[in-house]
Amino acid sequence: MVEIIQVFMPSLYLPVITNADILRERERRWLTFCADYTIWEADGLVLDNPFIPIWSEVKFDRTSASSIPSEMGVYMFIVKSLPEALLNYQHRYILYVGQAVNLRKRFGEYFHYANSSKPSDQLKRVMTVVWEDKLYFNYFPTDGFSRADLTSVEFDLIDKIVPPMNKLFRAEVLKQYISLYAAR
Repeated sequence: MVEIIQVFMPSLYLPVITNADILRERERRWLTFCADYTIWEADGLVLDNPFIPIWSEVKFDRTSASSIPSEMGVYMFIVKSLPEALLNYQHRYILYVGQAVNLRKRFGEYFHYANSSKPSDQLKRVMTVVWEDKLYFNYFPTDGFSRADLTSVEFDLIDKIVPPMNKLFRAEVLKQYISLYAAR
């Protein structure tokens, strides 16, 4: 007999939860994680924009906002475990990839998710409430990119990394696997 373990999978149809619920109920921290390297290396997931970005990183706190440029760019939220020295500064976990017309403004908007009651904000709310102290904002400006190029780079990263807080994917192979394996 096979035991089926149901993993918490957020959706827009979940009941409203409080920040205290998020912190108290540990199952709210568990999301789908893609560990299938054959999907990552699928022929259909070739990068449209094969360039090497120069990433910058700031801690996710209000004092960091002034160091982020007011330019268009791509960003990632990353969790770092502590103490980093114990893990040779190697453990990082990418939670979310996004794009912004103004990186500084978008960074600041994330502080409002902790108090949002909108169902569509629930994933970002979980991310900012649960991992707030260990959350880092990584970004790179995309000078000279069109909006189409910016979107293409964002989805190249999402389709290759499969971050657990992202729910939109461009690659059909990912859409098929996610619908097949997503908790119901």
